[in-house]
Amino acid sequence: MDILSHGLWGAVISAAAGNKKGPTGKPEPRLKPLLGFFWGIFPDLISFAPVTIIFLYGGVFGGLDLTHLPRPEHVVNLVPQLPVIYWLTLAIYNLSHSAIIFLAAFLGTWLVRYYHHRHSGRRLALGSAPVWEMSAWLFHIILDIPTHSNEFFPTPFLWPATNVHFDGLPWSQTPWVMVLNFCALGASYLMLRRSKRKLAMAKS
Repeated sequence: MDILSHGLWGAVISAAAGNKKGPTGKPEPRLKPLLGFFWGIFPDLISFAPVTIIFLYGGVFGGLDLTHLPRPEHVVNLVPQLPVIYWLTLAIYNLSHSAIIFLAAFLGTWLVRYYHHRHSGRRLALGSAPVWEMSAWLFHIILDIPTHSNEFFPTPFLWPATNVHFDGLPWSQTPWVMVLNFCALGASYLMLRRSKRKLAMAKS
């Protein structure tokens, strides 16, 4: 799926978590939608940032003949004559699009936050330590499994245990997938807005 949709879904997931009472007694978002947006785009952001920077640098300052570089949809099946930057992109993509790597990062962050607060003298319950906005990262992986084909970065969701992946419908070549995606996003945002309005009316 495209990176913007991933970010918007991350924000929706975070916003849908509901509200909690803040220090003043007023309702505050339980999760931060902006942070959810970040974690939603995180897997693609770190995967494609290096190659994007090199392309931009080469295009602006010269020294990089973009016409000799393979198209993105051909990268996965090419032989080892690929430039190093492509191998780096593929390696980072495998890392960032693995549910196993996500789980390790999620649990690691949970424990680091818990022990950091514990040793700094601030109380933080074990159940409050997770960064729940990171779930947008996992949803990114889930969303990519059926919307990437073998020809364009198939999602290695169980890497490094196995390279198994699903030959899905490429979102960039299947218009109805994108139409359905944005309709679902629009409906989700409308439902969240209506829910927030009802909550405000009930408290007024």
